[in-house]
Amino acid sequence: MLAGDVTVSLLDGVRIVGDDAANSLTIEVANGNVVVTGRGGTTVNGSNQSVTVSAGSIGTGLNVSLGNGHDSLRVIGVEVSGATEIAMGLGDDDVTIDGATFGQSVVIGSGAGDDVVSVLTSTISGDLSIYTTTGDDSIQVTGSTIGGNLKIFSGDGDDVVNLAGGSVAGDVIVSGWFGNDGTLVESETIDGNVTLQARGSVAGNNFGNLPTDDNDFWDVDGNGTAELLKDGVLNIRYLAGFRGTVLVEGALGERATRTDPAEIVAYLDHVYALLASEPAHEPLDHPRT
Repeated sequence: MLAGDVTVSLLDGVRIVGDDAANSLTIEVANGNVVVTGRGGTTVNGSNQSVTVSAGSIGTGLNVSLGNGHDSLRVIGVEVSGATEIAMGLGDDDVTIDGATFGQSVVIGSGAGDDVVSVLTSTISGDLSIYTTTGDDSIQVTGSTIGGNLKIFSGDGDDVVNLAGGSVAGDVIVSGWFGNDGTLVESETIDGNVTLQARGSVAGNNFGNLPTDDNDFWDVDGNGTAELLKDGVLNIRYLAGFRGTVLVEGALGERATRTDPAEIVAYLDHVYALLASEPAHEPLDHPRT
């Protein structure tokens, strides 16, 4: 598969943007510096050489948008002070965060495809939000400390979620959509409430005011088409707490009918409130340990 090129810039934080080829890269600490290295033929800023983005740690935020294609991202042993936003495009994507430390919230979003998201032995001071769409996805959060809430929303497909050996200071919400989903919570210390929901495997679903068509459901800007790099970005920014003009900047599709930031927030507030309150069956009780 044709490898691509990613562009790394340091304007207003560390920003990494990929093309629509198969991008594969690692963000890690080497010789005391945070470096971005391409793998499998992927180039960085047009070069086969690693790019140094900071000394020691990333003192600002981290924004990664890899575009479409079968992409792979590894974030290994890095410390990030600001908010982190990772957007994977269409394709079978793989995101691994291992041994990293984040001073604020982390949001990971992926598009249609069979995706794997792993957060391993990491510390996140704020919320961790993981958002996937259509495909048979695998999501694991193991051995990690979450200082805020843990929110996992998986789309259509037979998805597997595994939470084990870590702690969450806030609430845990795991919500699936159509498909036969499985959730395993094992040896996890949770201080807040736990809501585990599965959809699609139980007859007689009642989705209230939620659109029944998946495309309509994720059409956040109301232009008739759910686009990962538009509607998906709006969703990721919403989950990350972005509000006002920064929420919608560059993320509205052509002929969008829902363009006001407050209107988009109200729409997504409504969607996630319904997701949390209208499961296909009663939420599973998980004893706190």
